[in-house]
Amino acid sequence: MRMKLLKKKKSSYFFIVIPLILLMAILFYRFFMGTEVKNLVIQDSNFSIPWYQDEDGEFYFFLPEGMNREELSFSFNTLFSKCHVSIYEDNKQKNISSVDSISLKDDDYYFISSLKFARTRKYLVHFMQSSLPSVFLNIDGGDDSYQKILSDNMSHQVHYPGDILLMDLNHSVYSAHVKKIRGRGNSTWFREKKPYQISFQESVSLLGMKESKKWIFLSNHWDGSLSRNYLWFSLAKKLGIDYSVDCSPCDLYINHQYVGSYLLTNKIEVSSDSISIDEGYFFEIMNQRIHDLDLDHGYQINIKYPNIKNMSSSQSLKVKRESLDYLNKIESLIYDDSVTIEELEQYIDIDSFIKFYWVQELSENYDASRGSNYFYVRDNQLFMGPIWDMDNTLNRSYRYTDVSIQYLLKDRALSVRSKENWFQELSKREEFVLLVDEFYKNHYDDFNELLSLLDDYYNYIELSASMNYIRWPYQKMRKEQLRDWITEDVDFHSSCQLLSDNLSKRIKFYQEYYQMS
Repeated sequence: MRMKLLKKKKSSYFFIVIPLILLMAILFYRFFMGTEVKNLVIQDSNFSIPWYQDEDGEFYFFLPEGMNREELSFSFNTLFSKCHVSIYEDNKQKNISSVDSISLKDDDYYFISSLKFARTRKYLVHFMQSSLPSVFLNIDGGDDSYQKILSDNMSHQVHYPGDILLMDLNHSVYSAHVKKIRGRGNSTWFREKKPYQISFQESVSLLGMKESKKWIFLSNHWDGSLSRNYLWFSLAKKLGIDYSVDCSPCDLYINHQYVGSYLLTNKIEVSSDSISIDEGYFFEIMNQRIHDLDLDHGYQINIKYPNIKNMSSSQSLKVKRESLDYLNKIESLIYDDSVTIEELEQYIDIDSFIKFYWVQELSENYDASRGSNYFYVRDNQLFMGPIWDMDNTLNRSYRYTDVSIQYLLKDRALSVRSKENWFQELSKREEFVLLVDEFYKNHYDDFNELLSLLDDYYNYIELSASMNYIRWPYQKMRKEQLRDWITEDVDFHSSCQLLSDNLSKRIKFYQEYYQMS
């Protein structure tokens, strides 16, 4: 009898206490978590942007230039449907819903979520808006596909189709299907802010640039000024280097999330859109462990065209052998002081060498004569160019670079690779030096205009850069750089000042060198 009574008490205990615990848990969760906003999204007729929370817990909206702040609506997720969100506007609290249209003129607003018998939550949200064109990439498969792209290695074999929506500064909207969206790059791919490549079925023009099937989003993650590639690509085009890339800064969003300030360019490759050489060759000087050719004087060469990876082993070997013989022959002529410029002109395009020289020389490109240097063979003549990968320039990297020297000829850091510096050999010929000097004097105004070009560009991208360095904190970016890189710059503005100062000194050096004012 006593055992039955104990069992009855335990049963009553279970049916009373357990529901009470569950009720208390629900009330606790309702009070403390019920008003938490899981996702706040801002929208207009063209764009839908979720908020972003940084590492310090601050909330931001990164608005594209073309977003209309006069007619915005919001959507949000909370645990309980009866929870409502209000906004402080003109010191007044105003409830909002997904159907409301409101105007936000200020840069900071408090959003308040509330629910009866629950704790009120207050969110300070910062609104930032760019002044650049905006590009939205939406990947088929959403964030799952995007994460697989991000997890890929340098082979960049993972890709997905998707859609692009682009708005220029005239607020003209371009939308199209994208055949492939994938990552790109080598060392830059393993940094937080990553570069991307997109491909279309047919050639298209983006932001007024020449048509291309393939487009690159350069992250400029190692360049605190976000400006070096644009500066030197612009100079290359101004000087008339064949096949120079078009480029335009933009804000990039992937699956609606803001991913930073980028430089959009067409891709350098042999194609009807880029380098038209048909039966020729396209090479890259690249100081890497794995490469295709070793020239007699030290250059390590990759064959970019024809594509030997798609050939049989015998065909690939034949192309390598022919390329090596041809380039060693050219190089032997360059290193032979008895061969005159007139004789060399039968084999190399001197004009392209001089133009290439001045871009590398003024920029003090650390990779000059070392990496990402392209050249091609067209009509049995070798041409230097086009210009690429110019973020490691004018003291972006190592401390040693002197801005008041003839860099390609006398910089002590280049001495370790002097055996693989064609320009040092060419400069032993007085005729070549005279042509280099004459070119500078003829393009004196183009070189001097670089400073004003740079100042205008800083002003143009400043708002976008502010958003970029919230999304990718500057000091964290600096920690991803090589340990020997300079440390004077601490933010976008100081990095811009560093570049401007060095460019000014560089230009002044050559003004005085040639006694021009």
